[in-house]
Order: sequence, then C-alpha cells, then structure tokens
Amino acid sequence: MRRTPFFPYVNNVPRWAFNVSFLEEKILGWQGEDLFKFGRTIIPFTADDVTLILRVPSVGRVVPISGLVQKSILHSHFSNTEKFDREGIKKLIHGIIKSNETDDVANTVRLWILLLLSTFLAPRTNFTCPPQMLHCLDDLNRVKEFAWADGFQKLILNKMGDAHEAAMNKICGVKTLAKRNYKSNLEGKRFMYGCSAALCVWLLEHTRLQRPINKIVFPCFLRWEGPKKRKVQVRAENLKTEYILLSLIPHCEEEWLLSGLESSTKVVEGGEPEEERQEKKKEKDNEETGEMSPSKWSTVMSAMRNELTGVVCRIEERDRQTRRELEEFGTKLDSLFK
Repeated sequence: MRRTPFFPYVNNVPRWAFNVSFLEEKILGWQGEDLFKFGRTIIPFTADDVTLILRVPSVGRVVPISGLVQKSILHSHFSNTEKFDREGIKKLIHGIIKSNETDDVANTVRLWILLLLSTFLAPRTNFTCPPQMLHCLDDLNRVKEFAWADGFQKLILNKMGDAHEAAMNKICGVKTLAKRNYKSNLEGKRFMYGCSAALCVWLLEHTRLQRPINKIVFPCFLRWEGPKKRKVQVRAENLKTEYILLSLIPHCEEEWLLSGLESSTKVVEGGEPEEERQEKKKEKDNEETGEMSPSKWSTVMSAMRNELTGVVCRIEERDRQTRRELEEFGTKLDSLFK
C-alpha cells in the first residue's frame, strides 16, 4: 500500500460530506467543458487542481473511464463477482483479510483501493467505479505511474451537463425524477459522477468563503468541512472578485505530484524509507561538522513558509474587513446627505 498514491487515505478516510444545496451552487456556475463562473470570474477546473485537493498524480499513464473493459486480476481471481460495488467489495475483503497468502494480501490491497474509488474518489451510481479502472490495479508497483487526477477530473465533468440541467430545473420548479431511476428516459439520469467533495473543496480553496479547520495539512480536502452557517451558502453569480483566487498554489511538499516525479520518500523492502536512512546518516555526519543537513534545512524552510502563509492570510482577512467597514461607512455617509 505504501507504494501507491492512495496510502495517505489509510489513516485519513473522509468522514464528512457537503450538502446537496452547497454542491448545486457550484454546478450552477458551470459554463461548459471544464469552466465554472463565480461572479464575473471564470476559472477552469483542472487535473492539477484535483491533484492538490486529493493528493494523487496528474501526469502519467491514462486512467480510462469509458470504453472497452480489460480483464483484470480482480476479474480473474473473483470470477463469480458480477460487479464490484461497495457491499460486494466489503464481503470479498472480509473473506481474505485474515489470509497470509501473497496473492490474498495483494488482492486485499487492490480491493481496499477499489472500495476507496467506488465510494469517494471515483463513484458512479450504486457505489461502483468505472470498471475500466480495475486493470490499473493489476501491478501494485506501477499504480503510482497512472495520472489518477486526470481520470478523476474527467469523471467529475462527464455528467456535468445533466447535473447542471437538473440544478436549473430545480430553480425553475421543474420536477426531476429520482437520481437512480433507470426505468424512464425522462429526467431520471440527472446526476454527476466522481468525487463531488473535490468540487466543493475546489470552490472553498478558490473563494475562501469560510476558514479552513486546518490551514497546514495535506491533501487539501482535509482542511475543510461542509459549511454549517447559512451565510456561507452564497450563490456563485453573487461572489465578489476580491473573494476569488484565480489559481491554487502548491506547497513544496506537493510539487512532485505536478511534476510527475516520484515522492522524495521511497520505501524499500526493509520497511524503512530509503531516503530516511540516507538522511539519518547525513545528519549524523553533519552534527560532527556543525552543518545543517538538507532535510533539516527543508524542514526549517517549510515551517517558515507555512508561518508566512498564515501571516499573509491574516493580512488578507484584515484587508477584507477594512474594506467592508469602509463600504459600510460610505453607505451611512451617503444616507446623511440624502
């Protein structure tokens, strides 16, 4: 599992959700393709944004979301399984999780990743992910070579037209049938695929409509929770330009995801990261010479950068507060001369 980009989710499985009305506000701003409009600003929803939000690579081999389904190891090993949905995956995991067989251990990892895809990162209807993705899990050592963020971004936008139409119909009072209604060709297929939470976090990262619960944590989705205050439910077309960030800025610990390079921390058979072993040796040597090791220098610089980011955020917040007070003062002043 450590060799895959999904390892950070082992101890950080999302346990919250954004309400439908908050998601609909994002969908209403959709302008076609990957563009969303907030106020007068149009921002593209890119694979790099998904990388920073979900901490998965955006460059590499293609992750298919449609087309022919290649037979995977999971298809071969669990040939009696018609479809890999949430409940079916759970049963399969419970059936082999206590086994120490090499194949069963590997299949447990594959099924755990598949469960994550089916419920959070790449769900379709009935908690299944696109079956075309299954063959990407065949070689666990090469899972990190796929452009998962690119696949997730395409999946989110795949049904955006239907989702946008349903959101518009709701405003106009047009009734829409249930999300999972397949018996009619009327208004039943009105839903979006993929990680809807990523789209909500994307808006919060770009607009700062509310304060994050933790400013210095990765990936981005761990910084936020679903809006609880009514005032956060601001319509996309009413957002002011000063509240909108045009692009997300990656942290130094995330740049390797965008560059396509491997993480600086590689795990070897001994269980301890190879980079960590080398750094410990260098630190020991540098202690004798009094020099600062690269890892310690990186830690110090990262801490300084995080502190500076916090200072900038506080300055921006005070600046916005000052603008609001000046606007209120101007309104009161105008009322005196009317």
